[in-house]
Amino acid sequence: MRPAFAILIFGAGLASAQEPCTVTRPTATFQIPHVAGDPMPKLSTDPAGPVWRDAGVTHIAKDCSKRIDYSPATEVRGFWTDTHLYLLFSCPYKELNVFLPAMGGGPRNKLWDRDVVEMFLGDDWTNIRHYREFEIAPTGDWIDLAIDLDHESYDRDWRSGWDTAARETDKVWYAAARIPLSAISSAPVKPGTKWRANLYRIDGKGPDAVRHFLCWQPTCVVNRDPNHVPENFGTLVFAGGADSLASGRRHFEARCGGCHGADGMGGERAPAIGSEDRKRLRSDDAVRDLIHNGIPDAGMPAFNVPEPEISELVAFVRSRVTPVGESMVPGNPAAGEAFFFGDGRCAECHTINGHGSVKGPDLTNAGSELTLAEMEQVLLHPEARRKRGYEVATVKLRSGAPIHGFLRNESLYDLQVQGFDGQLHLLRRADVATIEREKASYMPALKADATVLQDLVAFLASPRADLSVAATADLPGAITWEQVAHPSPGEWPTYHGQLSGNRYTTLDQITPRNVGQLAPRWIFPIPNARHLELTPVVVNGIMYVTNVNAAWALDASTGREIWHYERPRSKGLSGDAAGGINRGVAVLGDRVFMVTDNAHLLALHRLTGALLWDHEMADSGENYGATSAPLVVKDLVISGTSGGDEGIRGFVAAYSAATGERVWRFWTVPAPGEPAFATWGGHAIEHGCGSTWLTGTYDPETDTVFWPTGNPCPDFNGDERKGDNLYTDSVVALDPGTGALRWHYQFTPHVLHDWDATETPMTVNATYGGRARKLLLQGNRNGFFYVLDRTDGHFLGASPFVKALTWASGIGKDGRPTPLPGSEPTAVGARTCPSMDGATNWMSTAFDPSRRMFYLLALEKCNVFTKSSAVWKAGESYYGGGAREAHGETPKQYLRALDLESGKIAWEIAQPADEASWGGILATASGLVFYCDASGAFAAVDSATGAPLWHMHLNISWKASPMTYLAGGRQYVAVAAGGNVVGFALPE
Repeated sequence: MRPAFAILIFGAGLASAQEPCTVTRPTATFQIPHVAGDPMPKLSTDPAGPVWRDAGVTHIAKDCSKRIDYSPATEVRGFWTDTHLYLLFSCPYKELNVFLPAMGGGPRNKLWDRDVVEMFLGDDWTNIRHYREFEIAPTGDWIDLAIDLDHESYDRDWRSGWDTAARETDKVWYAAARIPLSAISSAPVKPGTKWRANLYRIDGKGPDAVRHFLCWQPTCVVNRDPNHVPENFGTLVFAGGADSLASGRRHFEARCGGCHGADGMGGERAPAIGSEDRKRLRSDDAVRDLIHNGIPDAGMPAFNVPEPEISELVAFVRSRVTPVGESMVPGNPAAGEAFFFGDGRCAECHTINGHGSVKGPDLTNAGSELTLAEMEQVLLHPEARRKRGYEVATVKLRSGAPIHGFLRNESLYDLQVQGFDGQLHLLRRADVATIEREKASYMPALKADATVLQDLVAFLASPRADLSVAATADLPGAITWEQVAHPSPGEWPTYHGQLSGNRYTTLDQITPRNVGQLAPRWIFPIPNARHLELTPVVVNGIMYVTNVNAAWALDASTGREIWHYERPRSKGLSGDAAGGINRGVAVLGDRVFMVTDNAHLLALHRLTGALLWDHEMADSGENYGATSAPLVVKDLVISGTSGGDEGIRGFVAAYSAATGERVWRFWTVPAPGEPAFATWGGHAIEHGCGSTWLTGTYDPETDTVFWPTGNPCPDFNGDERKGDNLYTDSVVALDPGTGALRWHYQFTPHVLHDWDATETPMTVNATYGGRARKLLLQGNRNGFFYVLDRTDGHFLGASPFVKALTWASGIGKDGRPTPLPGSEPTAVGARTCPSMDGATNWMSTAFDPSRRMFYLLALEKCNVFTKSSAVWKAGESYYGGGAREAHGETPKQYLRALDLESGKIAWEIAQPADEASWGGILATASGLVFYCDASGAFAAVDSATGAPLWHMHLNISWKASPMTYLAGGRQYVAVAAGGNVVGFALPE
């Protein structure tokens, strides 16, 4: 048996929303292996079958101009025999669009504008306008055509003699083809033969509302049918069989080993292959040219090598410089998997796709990180290639038991050790007596025959995501729900530090008397970050920080990195997610949870950053994204999504912390038949928005989740959404176990000014109106400060916290606003206050229970709101109007303290004119309010009076909110400033 093969795709220019992309040459290559005999008497559509499983693999993931990502991608598998080409398409779908009943081919001519896969194949590189076309639908209908574009000929009477098969499941449809080689080429096909090819899928219900074309080889053509662009064909490479790589190794030893070493890793007269300039070896053709022409200036002679030796030699050379997951490697991956989790005992140290142990590096991505040569070296000579952060040592302390484990990071002043006891130890050099470093690798060299080595490499090259072995269990020191729900002083285990959403701390080392001595103690720069919006989470001395699709674990005392996880940013997104926003993590057990820009929820291991599971919350092709920190409640992880101006249907959902499986989902835009559906009059409900992009809160006393929701769509035009538009611009109170709605309160019914209610719904216990109450507080974007009874959602009071407020005269006793005339958007524009930015926004707020003051940043600003027609389009915002500056007016921002009972402003600090901060607030029991001021400074004021006490100019545009924690018994205040995370503390 042979392992799965992968393709090599060399990138073309990416498309933008304004200009079409261009492809100047074929950029996609699909390498398929040879299989002896007739391996499939009956054509199979099962990709897990023994022959398909070991075929070459490629994917179709984008529309033809590379503007829209289709996730999950369409998978294509292929191999060849002496007589036939075999291809299998696996096509995920949400809704099929097919012609029924099935008619068995032929008569379906000119009807292929729904769900179908297509294969264009040709062997003539001198005239690319001659090729053969093959099409299969989910019904099994098919067409094969002989194309001659020179004569505009589409010969529908031509028949290839091919076989087809198709079947449907509830999530994926499959199409298989067995095509005679002689139908494409009269020349013999042998290893090294190359055909022109393009592979297509038409998704009849895809995110591209116009064409639905997906291309393997991008075409990037304007005003032409994208599936008839022969000049943009890719390359189908017919590779050798399972022994091709082994044969190539033998040829290399004989011809090249004397200089480069028998394994290509370097010899006496020449370096390791690719160590000097891997660009020379970037493709099969480049390697062929190099062998035939040599490198005269470097002393490498030219070689005249015939077929099939040249193809086998090329395969081996490419394996030295190409990630093993993209190489043609022999071996049985199923046997390798059995060895990894069985006799090889590899899983006792390593993790793959969340299964195994964390005593060693995670190997899930080894196939994309290591070449075949490097992987073989790691397995056979592990001491020669030790991964950074995994040096083994015994650290003897001046006091306490020695620690045996991995040195994850170290400096002259500190070190971070992952002990083999499953815990992280954060040490200072002063605590360390000696470090005994082990020269030998902790991982033993593989003692197995060549077959086992091949099988293990084949498995590591492309491990299955659906492994059936037991998932990793929590280790000692795992973070308990109790630590999250009732954090110890100095811990900050959630986005706001407390599930209540109140950024108020009882830590009191930093006071009004000594805050003037506060200074940065460490800075951690986050690569490729400009305006971070994260809030760090700190538990057990470990800080977790994020950027888009990336996470880091840091020593909270020093900012030194312990581990790092990252995946590439997604392309083709819209809205906030396209801007690369991520606001942080949640933690529970051994898992660190974060969202990705394309609306996935991930679980990483707290010790190593290894990916444990990955769940798609929503389809990013439908304008969904995700930006905010999840919320942990008991054994669930709760998250919303972004896309609130792009016509999504908003929801909050809960997922199992252990497995990532969805447990419940609450939709913020109702379905037909639900009571709230009556609050929508018109067609806009089909793309009604109500996004849930900010982290909610949880109240253990009432066992309730509170989640704020965003505006309805289109934002500024309500003609097709008459009514209140529930549950947008609301706070919804949900049962954390089932997602059932307990109550809701809508702050701004039928809002027309883009005022999300996605400000923190803070829970506090306080006396209000002469009674001790369980309250929910929110400073809303519409300009009012609200007080609700959180047990039932009863409205208790609301007061304006800005003076520039023209849309309503107040909030009535029934909790509904009293609108003022002239505030609705018009075609010419209507001046309304607050502005689209809101009187405040998502930046954090705080409440001081002893002073009974609520702190927030308030913006005095108006806009001129306009209204226009609104038609929803995939990948575009759904505004129906806009907002512009009010001519001649100067906005002004303030830090304000509001009295809880009256809602009146107790004190305020004006910010510089024409400046605005999107940073938040932290209050302390010692009498301080930390905030991010609009001039770019980080500052502290007296919480009772607002008197300035300390500041430090960081000269950045604030997008994040501060937090505080204890590490090593010392209080720190940390904030994400620009592209850095900065930890402040008093002198030691």
